[in-house]
Amino acid sequence: MATDANWPPQSFLNDENEMDGFDVDVAKEIARRLGVGVRFVTPLWDIITSGRWQGRWDLSVGSMTPTKERGRVLDFPAVYYYLLVNAAAHGDSAVTTIARLNGKNIGVTTASPMNCT
Repeated sequence: MATDANWPPQSFLNDENEMDGFDVDVAKEIARRLGVGVRFVTPLWDIITSGRWQGRWDLSVGSMTPTKERGRVLDFPAVYYYLLVNAAAHGDSAVTTIARLNGKNIGVTTASPMNCT
């Protein structure tokens, strides 16, 4: 089972240096329902999302948002939770609605599910 160990509270190494978090719990439950054991590997996120797994692991549980680009190399057989995406503006900003972001420059993370036009 591949997951990224750098995304608390989803997946991370706890104080005992063991995988922990929401995604880890989901992965363990999948394994339990399949009647198999689970062994975690923690490749870089870019390797997980590239789809070039080459048999190194069978499944990834990592709170990954399905996108068209990812769907070209990965299958998403189940979505196990939905993420409400928010925008934040400084308290002094004139931006008080999503519509007011139209034409503005915004910042997002490289792994963000946000698609802005």
